[in-house]
Amino acid sequence: MTIPEKEVDFDNLQETVNKDIYAWIYIPDTKVDYPVLQHETDNTYYLNYNLDGSRGYPGCIYTENYNKKDFTDPVTVMYGHNMKDGGMFAGLHKYADSEYAESHPYIYIYTPDGMLVYEVFSAHETTDEHILYAHSWFEQESEIEKYIKDSRDSRSMGSVLREDVEVEKDDRVLTLSTCISSKPNNRFVVQGVLLNGSEE
Repeated sequence: MTIPEKEVDFDNLQETVNKDIYAWIYIPDTKVDYPVLQHETDNTYYLNYNLDGSRGYPGCIYTENYNKKDFTDPVTVMYGHNMKDGGMFAGLHKYADSEYAESHPYIYIYTPDGMLVYEVFSAHETTDEHILYAHSWFEQESEIEKYIKDSRDSRSMGSVLREDVEVEKDDRVLTLSTCISSKPNNRFVVQGVLLNGSEE
């Protein structure tokens, strides 16, 4: 695996751009190359507000405060708009093509403590249910197992399942979620399993 080098000055970003930036996501050959934010109290804030605090699109890539910022939760859910210009999380829809998914298997997350590498194991349509809420914030092992099984069993149109990528109940999963323009009550998700721990 070739690890893409990226220098992210989090101190500078937090001081000069936005204090809520805590990570950076990068997926090669897409426009997904953005800071990740989390608002302290308002979980929908960055759905409607931009990096500079202005209201409107494209918003930001963000997680909710139900998730820790160190990516140690069993499942971390990250959100972004599906922009017509291909920006934000629009590039996730490329994973509906199995050949693309095979040739772009990794999601890279940069944090102040190091880099995390996730291998994509599933991409599919799902409902607009709140994933963390629907699975009781994955506090029970049974909910983690059910979520992984449901992801593996998905056979919706445009679903891509990589049977060669192993995912166990003790693994950490990253779920990237975006809208489907023609289906307002559905979402398209790309899921990856963590391959490494945080590096100093």
